[in-house]
Formats: sequence, C-alpha cells, structure tokens
Amino acid sequence: MQGSYWVLTKNGKTDAEAAEATIAYNKGVNDGTIVVPKDSNADFDAERIKGIMEHYDVMTGNELTSMQSFSILAGMATGLVTIKGRGKVYKKTDLENIEAGLKNNNIYKVNKGKEHVGTLKKQEVRLPNVYEQPVNYTKRDRVEFNNLRKEFDNGIRKKFLKSLAGDNGLVATFEKVGLSTQDIKKMEAGKVPTGYQVHHKLPLDDGGTNDFKNLVLIKNDPFHKVLTNTQKTLTKDLNVGETMKLEWPIPDGSIYPKK
Repeated sequence: MQGSYWVLTKNGKTDAEAAEATIAYNKGVNDGTIVVPKDSNADFDAERIKGIMEHYDVMTGNELTSMQSFSILAGMATGLVTIKGRGKVYKKTDLENIEAGLKNNNIYKVNKGKEHVGTLKKQEVRLPNVYEQPVNYTKRDRVEFNNLRKEFDNGIRKKFLKSLAGDNGLVATFEKVGLSTQDIKKMEAGKVPTGYQVHHKLPLDDGGTNDFKNLVLIKNDPFHKVLTNTQKTLTKDLNVGETMKLEWPIPDGSIYPKK
C-alpha cells in the first residue's frame, strides 16, 4: 500500500471479494464517483459496496433500485475497515460520508408507480404524485439520530429555506402554490412559511440525511400530517438496528404540492 491508494479488507483479510471491491472503490475515487470521507470515523462493507453501487445486493442476490441502494448504504451495520497509506486503520461509525460522496442523482429520483393513500382523522387521503418507493428501512441509532436532528434544527432547515427563496427557477412554482410575498420574505430569513413544514423524504430515523435533495417544503395539512401518520404506522414496531422492507411514500422535487 502506497500513497493515497485505499484497500478494503474483510475481517482484517483481503480476499477475492475485498480485492474486487478495492479496485472498484479506487476507480470511483479516481473518476470522482466517490469522494473520500475527510474524517477518520467511517465504516465500509467491502463485500457489498461494489454490488450496491451497481444496484445489486450480493447478500440476497436481488437487484436494487437506486432508492434501495441508498437506504442500504446509509443504514448498514459494518464489520469492515478501510486502510490508507502504510497500514493505518480508520475506524468508521457511519456511512453518511459515502452517501454524500456518491454523485448519483438517481438516488433521489422518484419512480412513478402507486400513489400513496394515507389516513388522517380516520379518513383516507390520497396524495397526488406522491409515489411509494421500495426501501429497506433500518431504524437508526438514537445518538446518531439526535445529532442529525440537532444539525437540522440548528441550521440546515434555515439554509434550505434560504436556498429555495433564492432559486429564480422556483418563482413560477411559488405563484402556483400560492406562496405570498410575505411567505417568500420569511423563507429568505430562513423561516418556514405559515402552513408548511420542511420534510425529510427519507427520514432521519432511517438512513435519511440532511442533504437538500432529501428535503421538501410541504404543506402541513393534510399532506405532511398524512406522511407523518404513515411513518408512525409503518415503523412503530421497529427497534434500533432492525430492518424492514417497506413501500415508502416520497414527494418529488423541493416543494409539494406544486399547484
């Protein structure tokens, strides 16, 4: 091992699968597909990383959608390490930096399929253009969840709202959804417009991140309330670290509804 070449190992050993993953990983680093984490606390699963990047799970033999690949990467508990340079081991505790480094816009692409029908006050409510996506939902460690939530509450939400207000390409959308000049001024100040919420498409409770692509400004009543009820219903029996395959409703774009 020399210079900045990364070697992935499995249980401290480099077998054929780890070697193949190493080649794929370094290729991704070199061509910019993967951005190497800057901290020294991240985990890699050498056996699965290559397959998941190619939308294939070597453990199950199943093909993966982009959303499933994202969810697995973000929620995987790992037993592998990454070695850089001359044998220095970097222990890893989360996969967010890997997810953030994957330059794949399809991760956040919503495929049209079954529109979500949720409930509010015991009544069924259909959410137009909110399509259910297959997700392997893994309940996140509470310390990690709380840290991400704190980051969101202490600055990410504000920055997201400012970015929307400053996007000239959304002016027509603001008009369509009825956002007033006063609403937009509030967003420019990093404040949520009256009647809206900033929603995580993939929740922080799972493998969701505070990446702007994972956020959407959504009307609270009934849309956000319905999604919140759905999340509680689908995940109420999950314990930390447990995984369940779910059909997860995900609004497309950065504002919902768009008219």
